[in-house]
Amino acid sequence: MASHKNKDAAEVKKQFTKEHTNYPTLVGKVRGVLFECSSFFEEMKARASVSRSFVYFAIIVLVYLAVVSVVYAVTYKPEARALPPSQAIAIAAILGFAVSVIFLFVSSVLAHTTARFLKGTGTYAQTLTVVSFGSTPAYLLGWVPFFGLLAIAYGAIIQIKGIAIMHDLSQGKAATSILFPLALILAIGVLLLVWSEANPFTAVANSTATTA
Repeated sequence: MASHKNKDAAEVKKQFTKEHTNYPTLVGKVRGVLFECSSFFEEMKARASVSRSFVYFAIIVLVYLAVVSVVYAVTYKPEARALPPSQAIAIAAILGFAVSVIFLFVSSVLAHTTARFLKGTGTYAQTLTVVSFGSTPAYLLGWVPFFGLLAIAYGAIIQIKGIAIMHDLSQGKAATSILFPLALILAIGVLLLVWSEANPFTAVANSTATTA
């Protein structure tokens, strides 16, 4: 009877620990990942969730797109054959959101694969948590010309710390897990750009558009 009560008490305590968080609100999560990233990821290690991470990421991306849209609308200068501001903003927002989501999952898969190759012990949900929450600085300040670059660099530092915690890796291996995928994606982007410039069909299309 006593052992049964102890088991129930342990289950209640486990459930309370799982649900309790020092960062219950969206603002709290932003504060935690920006200024208390080590303790934040230590807590999130047991609460990592693909759906929760994606929802958070979607929110900060939408906030970023809203800010950029307002800036664009204020500074918009009509040009010949340009789309109306509302259409341009709508298209840019849809494409921006789609590209951000694709980048999130692709970079998370690459980071997780690299971390596991380096003997990391974390799950994919934990890796996605790091990448999504670690993107906070870039999306909060990415639209500011100078601070945007600093924000991206700070986000990479946060992600490195997060991977080290989630996967029980050294800082060096964690840095490899984060920077290798970024370098790979950048290299692919450069190759595609070079290919598009060298592609004869692209060259013909560009010349046609120029002379039209």
